[in-house]
Amino acid sequence: MMAELMKEQIKQLDNKSAEECLGLAEKLEDDKDRFACYHRAAELGNPQGQYKTGFYYWNGFGVEADRTKSIEWYIKAARQKHREALYVLSRAINYSELQDDAVESLVKSEYLRAQIVLADRHYDGGNYTESFYWFEKAAQHQNVTRILESPEEFEQFGSVADLEKRLKMFEDLAELGNGEKAEKYPKSTILACDWLANYYETQKQDEKKAEFYRNQAEEIRKSTLVE
Repeated sequence: MMAELMKEQIKQLDNKSAEECLGLAEKLEDDKDRFACYHRAAELGNPQGQYKTGFYYWNGFGVEADRTKSIEWYIKAARQKHREALYVLSRAINYSELQDDAVESLVKSEYLRAQIVLADRHYDGGNYTESFYWFEKAAQHQNVTRILESPEEFEQFGSVADLEKRLKMFEDLAELGNGEKAEKYPKSTILACDWLANYYETQKQDEKKAEFYRNQAEEIRKSTLVE
């Protein structure tokens, strides 16, 4: 009797609110029926429904797996600051090929990981002005310094997986600190110098180069008044 009642309610999803659809989904056991409820809530603009729809598409629960559609729904939820969707997308940015427009939609939400990925992609494409612009944006985030604590951690964080490329990017950024452009990219040049100092000290045991970059970071801090 209860099962029949639930089935009847599923047929009436078009007449239900997003909250009602989410509540109904929690009472159902069949993945196909639950997906129908989440999808309806998602269509109504509910971020939890959008996140769940993305989750079901990603895993093929109650619907044929489609990771392109999954990412699309995750992005919609992320635009509404849905925390789980933002977390999932951060891993998607790390480990899969998100299209540039998907990354850029996250960038507009001031999303740190997307800003770094976009900076990396511009750098790989030879567009250094755009690359450094987005890295400077990323450098405004307080927790970016935590990610820069070790070269290995940062290497895995961005889309430039090759350590040699990462070194070249940061050396190019650090070189800006020798001229007037340090005022244009102050935080990112300081972060680059700090990263390089740490790299040469801990990974290469080259104290001379480490000291060089430490001193350069300190000079940029003094000249630009950046903490």
